[in-house]
Amino acid sequence: MNYKKYCTKFRPCTLISLSIILILNIISINGDSVASHQGVLDDLPRASDLNRYLIILERAVDFCLENKHGVDMSLDFGLFLVGVTLNQVLTEKRQKLPPDVVFRLEQLLLKYGEIKDYFNVHVKKGLLSEYGHSSRITDLVYNISSWQLPLEYFDLELLKRTKILDDDELNDLYGPWDAYIRTVTNYMDFKPSLEDSDTCIAHLAHLPLYPPAWKPQAKCRIPILCRHYLLDGNNYGYGLAHRLLLLLMAKHSRNCAVFGEEVDEDKMDRFCSTIYHECQFNALNDFGMPDLAFEFVALCGLLGNAQFLTNSWMESLMKYQTRDGYFNGDIVGTVYDNISKNITNQNALNKHTTGTAVASFANVIRYILETHY
Repeated sequence: MNYKKYCTKFRPCTLISLSIILILNIISINGDSVASHQGVLDDLPRASDLNRYLIILERAVDFCLENKHGVDMSLDFGLFLVGVTLNQVLTEKRQKLPPDVVFRLEQLLLKYGEIKDYFNVHVKKGLLSEYGHSSRITDLVYNISSWQLPLEYFDLELLKRTKILDDDELNDLYGPWDAYIRTVTNYMDFKPSLEDSDTCIAHLAHLPLYPPAWKPQAKCRIPILCRHYLLDGNNYGYGLAHRLLLLLMAKHSRNCAVFGEEVDEDKMDRFCSTIYHECQFNALNDFGMPDLAFEFVALCGLLGNAQFLTNSWMESLMKYQTRDGYFNGDIVGTVYDNISKNITNQNALNKHTTGTAVASFANVIRYILETHY
């Protein structure tokens, strides 16, 4: 065969025409998907949104500073994530940011430092009697330098691989809202349980802090129970969030991987893809369970997944900030028949919600500063 003669038949214009036809076919098949993804892109925060998100975070941090004696482990962790997030973006972007923005970020970090110093001196030492071994979690977040690996830059890679579900698909997947709420608040069925989750994360404190330069990451030596629930645990609610949290904490607090660096990263991606659909379902129901929604946005946003930070979602979640500055974790319009099986400590719930909320809004601020400055 005369290959030269054969190949000359496929001129550039022919190839371009074939490519256009292929693209049009793809768009016609996946038109709804393309439009849905574009809707997410159009809804991401812009530079003009920065001030209102800074105000929300400032109000919350001011409340925590005024009430630093009441900070518990969950609120301390959320504030720590604020410190890590803002410190990174300020370190990398200081020269490109307006002076007033630099000043506000520095003030937030100073206030966080004051809260953290008080917690480490006056609160941390008393946690052993209350939380037992789980109090070792605080060793993993003792100060900002406890996390040596930088946070991932925001991107939309996960969004490209995530199907945007419509309302009918979401309702088919999660069922009636009331039944969903009963399921995700029944801590007796959490897998991992709250106790197991805390124990496994606290176990990381016994491991060495591996140098950031170690590539691939060292293997985390953790109990078989902890590895098991990462392989076979809840694919919804707090159970799923806690599975993700263990992988995230292993990566950032100790620079180690549970199954291997690539496997851990793949699992975190898969967990956040599933979580995105659950966030969609929560958004469909006006974020009637803000505590869980904030936890999802805080964790998956921390991993650089920008699609969790849309203005429409964050504006809906803003309404849970009280006039005092903290965030209300009440589940909207829900009355339980058996409250003993559900989250009932309102004071502790509000602290947890405030912790996840400030981490979420810090993610939004980092996104805006990384992307638009």
